[in-house]
Amino acid sequence: MSNSKKRKSSELWNFFDPLDEVFAKCNICSTKLSYKTSISNLRRHLQSKHPTVTVPVPSMKSSVNTSNENTDVHAGPSSSTNEEKNINLKRKRNNSGQLQISSFVSRPLVLNRKECIDGKLISLFTKSFQPFRLVEETAFKDFVNGLNPNYELPIRHMISHTMIPAMFEKCKIRVRDLIKEAKKVCITTDSWTSRNNDGYTAVTAHYMDDNFVMKSVLLECSNITDHHTSENLAKELQRIVSDWGVHDKILLAVSDNAANIKNAIDTKLKWKHLGCVAHTINLIVKDGLNCDETVTTTIGKVKSIVGFFRRSTISNQKLLTSKKPSGQSYETASIVIPIVNGIFNIYVKLQVTDFMDCIKIVLKQFVSGISERLGKVEKSNTLCTSTFCDPRFKHISFRENSTLEIIKKAIIAAVAEKYTAELCESHSEANAEIRHDDAKSRDVDELSIWFAFDQAAAIIVPQGTSTSKAIIEVQRYMESGIIPRQQDPLQ
Repeated sequence: MSNSKKRKSSELWNFFDPLDEVFAKCNICSTKLSYKTSISNLRRHLQSKHPTVTVPVPSMKSSVNTSNENTDVHAGPSSSTNEEKNINLKRKRNNSGQLQISSFVSRPLVLNRKECIDGKLISLFTKSFQPFRLVEETAFKDFVNGLNPNYELPIRHMISHTMIPAMFEKCKIRVRDLIKEAKKVCITTDSWTSRNNDGYTAVTAHYMDDNFVMKSVLLECSNITDHHTSENLAKELQRIVSDWGVHDKILLAVSDNAANIKNAIDTKLKWKHLGCVAHTINLIVKDGLNCDETVTTTIGKVKSIVGFFRRSTISNQKLLTSKKPSGQSYETASIVIPIVNGIFNIYVKLQVTDFMDCIKIVLKQFVSGISERLGKVEKSNTLCTSTFCDPRFKHISFRENSTLEIIKKAIIAAVAEKYTAELCESHSEANAEIRHDDAKSRDVDELSIWFAFDQAAAIIVPQGTSTSKAIIEVQRYMESGIIPRQQDPLQ
């Protein structure tokens, strides 16, 4: 038995692929490492570069497995289990029709096959959120044994302390490579306290790639042991974005309207902040529904409607459909102005309806809250620009013509600036080419009948300025058709 085969019996090889008899590649970070004399170098790499992964400790079980590997026999958990495995093994017959002894031998899985099954097993815990004790249940063991008798289930400690941390490290490396392509990112963040009084903060980065595909990446969901003060939240956010290398790419930060997080983003971090509109509307509705006792009593009765949706599959499906206003996973800022103005339009229509006094009180409270909290959405340059540039809404979603004219001029100026930059670049390249050609054939060109014409054509300014081109471009955009609001504007 060669030394290399003995070495590969170690559980460390769950994290490395041997390239040859000298080098191995880390499955987590793809680093090439030497293991010619021993695997201690591989163990040190896991401990230093991937500290979240629990490094397997050699035990008597490892030596037993190594011994069994030398005889090409895989040790089973019990004699009864071995009998079940032997039943499921394909029996080979020799020329005389007798069963060969090799047909009763259980062979260990090849490394690639074992890694594939391990990955599918981990999905039970990371995607379906099954408890780790599942691998210790007799029925589950029998089920896995029936599917593949040669696969040995890892213990729960191995799953929680080694396999899942290793998968996390791999995922983190892939996400780091993915987010490097982002030129600018918007982040959304939320903080909350669990039922066990543990504080958490989550940060998600959103960006568009070069193909105008919207991507969202959860950077971190971490436990905060300190109080959720502005100072502590600012430090935590700064730590997360710095760790992921996007601290200089922050375009906008979205959070709820709590004073501590607003102060952390606006004052401490100096980022551009946008309050979550859904959270704002929720606050408005709560205030409105609690302003009259009659309404509060009625709401208790209306809650029984939940039972109707649970009993009716068709009605429940309609409810789920109505909850999704567009085909996007995350709503963009462009939808804020249309929603707020739509709410105002509904209120105008309801004003002429003869409702009960309590309903009128609620409506009045609603419009008061909207005016106070969302009445200045068309004063936000960020929201106005997003709405105007969204092909689902364009210019038709604005209430005030003055706001539309201001944002239209701003868009034209931005487009003109882009045209100017492109024009300067093209002129620079053209002049360099002209100078190169002129130096090569000056003597011949001066005697050409086209010399004077070519000289004049080379320096003439193209018809139309950058601003006029921008005006035409924006006007064409406004006159083009509106796409359905349920459609993804990036597709």
